[in-house]
Amino acid sequence: MTSTVKSRLLRSGALLPLALLAAQPIAAQTAEPAAPTTQQQPGAEDKVFVGQDGATGWGVPLTDVTPDPSITFGVLPNGMKYAIQQNDTPKDSASIRMAIDFGSIAETDEEQGLAHFIEHMAFNGSKNVPEGEMVSILERNGLAFGADTNASTGFEQTVYKLDLPKTDEKTVDIAMMLMREVAGNLTFDPGAVDRERGVIMGEMRARDSVGLRNVKDQLAFIAPDAPYASRLPIGTTDVLENAPASRLKALWQRYYRPENTTLVVVGDFDVQAMEAEIRERFGDWQGEGPAGAPLNFGSVDLNRATEVEVFTDPDVPYSASISNFRPWESPADTQAERTKSLIDALAIGAFNRRIERIASQPDSVIVGGGMSTNDLRDAALGTSVALTAKDGEWASALTTAEQEVRRAEQYGFTQAELDVQLANMETNFKTAAQQADTRRSPALANAILSTLDDDSFVTTPAYRLQLFEQVRPQLTLEAVNARFNALWDGSADLVRVTSKKPLTQSEQAVLDVYQSAQRAELTPPDDKAAAAFAYDDWGTPGKVVSDTLIEDLGIRQVRFANNVLLNFKKTDFEQNRVRYSVRVAGGQLAFPADEAGLGTFVSSIWPAAGLEAHSQPDLQEILAGKNVGMGLQVADDALVSSGSTTPADLDLQMKLSAAFLLDAGYRPEGDTQWTNIVPVFMGQVRSQPQGIAGLVVPKIVANNDARFGIPDQDVLLQRNLAEAKQVIEPLASSAPIEIAIVGDVDEDKAIAAVAQSFGALPKRELKAPDYSAARQASFAQDLSPRTLTHEGPADQAMLLDFWKTTDDSDYKREIVGSVAARAIDILMRDKLREELGATYGAQVSSSMSDVYKDFGTFSVAATLSPDRLDEAQTAIGEVLAKLRAEPIDDDLLLRARAPVIESIEKSRRENGFWLGVASEAQSRADRLERVREQLDQVKAVTPAEIQQFAQTYLTPNKMLPIRIVSSKLGADGGAAGTQ
Repeated sequence: MTSTVKSRLLRSGALLPLALLAAQPIAAQTAEPAAPTTQQQPGAEDKVFVGQDGATGWGVPLTDVTPDPSITFGVLPNGMKYAIQQNDTPKDSASIRMAIDFGSIAETDEEQGLAHFIEHMAFNGSKNVPEGEMVSILERNGLAFGADTNASTGFEQTVYKLDLPKTDEKTVDIAMMLMREVAGNLTFDPGAVDRERGVIMGEMRARDSVGLRNVKDQLAFIAPDAPYASRLPIGTTDVLENAPASRLKALWQRYYRPENTTLVVVGDFDVQAMEAEIRERFGDWQGEGPAGAPLNFGSVDLNRATEVEVFTDPDVPYSASISNFRPWESPADTQAERTKSLIDALAIGAFNRRIERIASQPDSVIVGGGMSTNDLRDAALGTSVALTAKDGEWASALTTAEQEVRRAEQYGFTQAELDVQLANMETNFKTAAQQADTRRSPALANAILSTLDDDSFVTTPAYRLQLFEQVRPQLTLEAVNARFNALWDGSADLVRVTSKKPLTQSEQAVLDVYQSAQRAELTPPDDKAAAAFAYDDWGTPGKVVSDTLIEDLGIRQVRFANNVLLNFKKTDFEQNRVRYSVRVAGGQLAFPADEAGLGTFVSSIWPAAGLEAHSQPDLQEILAGKNVGMGLQVADDALVSSGSTTPADLDLQMKLSAAFLLDAGYRPEGDTQWTNIVPVFMGQVRSQPQGIAGLVVPKIVANNDARFGIPDQDVLLQRNLAEAKQVIEPLASSAPIEIAIVGDVDEDKAIAAVAQSFGALPKRELKAPDYSAARQASFAQDLSPRTLTHEGPADQAMLLDFWKTTDDSDYKREIVGSVAARAIDILMRDKLREELGATYGAQVSSSMSDVYKDFGTFSVAATLSPDRLDEAQTAIGEVLAKLRAEPIDDDLLLRARAPVIESIEKSRRENGFWLGVASEAQSRADRLERVREQLDQVKAVTPAEIQQFAQTYLTPNKMLPIRIVSSKLGADGGAAGTQ
């Protein structure tokens, strides 16, 4: 359960998220305009969709846009809306979403945070489900709390979600019963409300971050007359700690009403039967008492003069943004409006590509960012550009933002820039249409919900492709340049800077930089065409010397003459999509122990370092319109290039992956981006206990082994591409390579794609060194309590307990450990959350290494108030002592095991699972037996085995306790992040 800061403004991307560890696809750089995704073909009859008098089943007047006819829309006599869509990906599963048109902006001063509080109480007692039983019911039926069952509260909407692992009559009946309980049968027992207060406060503490503080300040600056800044969903301490149950219930009664509710169900079921179920369950629901007032979205002053603001926080990245607003309009969803949205997307994409080029220069001080449109519902339409800079360089970011917007306004874009965006956009539409029949139910359900606040239509990918092709002649350079200027033709600019340190003369200093940037003369952009891809020919294709089939798993195994291994599995789970993995043996095992953080460096910066023949920006233009990705991750025992592509682009993807391994560029811009990003990243993660847990704790647990966790900033900044080259080039030239391809694959073409790239390389080793010394890792020898500190709020603390287990060589033991973790997670939730109200939740994990010998850990972690650390530690000890003393009962075993079983069965219908299996199907063939016996092993776990696991490993004398508290408490522990 979460409180989300969710509005059109905040979905816009105005605040730059860091994506340090994810390789980005080259195609799909131009996002498709906000057109929801569904399926079917254009021109199909829309009898199901159309209601009376030329309107949809929800009463939205039809236009020249063709809605998706596969969705059944309806409205019950009580006013509740519903939408139903049959979809069989994943097979035998379903996604349910219930949206209430009610969020935090509906609250009064005395109700701040109660919309989110109500969401929590939906899981804490109703007329037909006692307190604490809702989650238990779901678990008994295979739904894991959090993963499959959750809810979120935003400014304008509260959404409850269930992702059902199966769609048998019993599961569907239970799911609908529970949704009906939430809708109209909550009880708000005062005792239950009081018990939940601590959980809510725990979530407030966990979410009190520099990001949230920055968002609140930003909203107050750019939209002071809108309610968002003063109505963050998490609420205020005073209200949350003191509001009586009667106040929650009264607010619930005002807004949890059928006329405010929409139920969306998408999945593998009979539509007529589902519609009958909805009508039976919800037909008798009636609101209680007077309805709440309509949501008030406030206003925006379009006559406001230019203003400047500086937000200062020691943990915030340096950044600069410029925003302005235009009058609100919400036209009907027509082909003309969709065409305008396409042109807007092209203009924004072309501008953001320029920013990417600037950020990728060897001497750049810009980390990243870009332009976005920001709509404040019913108040104004907005446009902004936001750039994040290296530490201290806010002025450069502001100057760049102002001048690049003005350069685009003055000179426009080039035809070459537009061609890149058009190619990507066309590919996105074509790919979506080709993959339409195997899109996932959760995405389809969310797409339907996304139309609620603007009366837009859900259309099919085929229709959107058809529309794009129809209006393509209108997507001209002249039109794109005109729309870019229109997006910036609004109110006076609002200029905002974020800084770690106070600025001298603050606002005036920012204004001076901004006005100086405005006075500078600008030159036109360069106009050059993209070069040809330099890695299309790798020589004589490799020959297949071995070709076998594992019949029961459907995995075909191929070995080329140069010893490159290929495993592939054809499935029908994802139409026109192929997942791939390239593993080069070695990974972290081959990296020098005295160069801590080098693996993190490579994983984070590899695309930016480019290729010998092409920089990263050049590649993005050369490969425009192609579904390929670039990047390299350093795993424990391999260098891994993985992602997804299409059958048509598989050959290109293999050549590109080979290039990033064999002809990496090691360009200086990679080092530059690293030195720019590290301080930004470290400043954010050190400001919360969870960040310190990820940075420092793994090294402590591993007996101060520098290969675990992430080193301090000064150590990270020492890492560079010259070091990476020394390690990676030997692996690239001779280490074993194993490739996996899974999905909608033509087997002959897959073999040919690998033969023409990796198969054409010189002969290499078939087996990797055993890396015996590098595989040694040990649990902490010193088990004395540790206290670490973070740099964030004083009321945030974290408790982490670790126990040594072992590696995963005994599969039965690993399975018992994983089920034990699920059982203990439930026990900890019942104790720490439900009984004590001490924390938002506990995280329990069993991790047994498949790389490091005799190395494994079991852990329990919880985020708490510092004054409850001792209480929580005692509770954890009591739970484990009871588990060691007596076996769990059958009901708890069922609740722990059923979600694991359902997850396994569901995973067998997913390409991601099979890619993991195929990725080492030859080099670690002995592990394939685990795939065959996994379900049986889980089903065979007994309470006695879980008890024995706890008695063997989870004893007090084997526990390593770690606490993380704020440095603002003056706690013993020295500098933040140290022992």
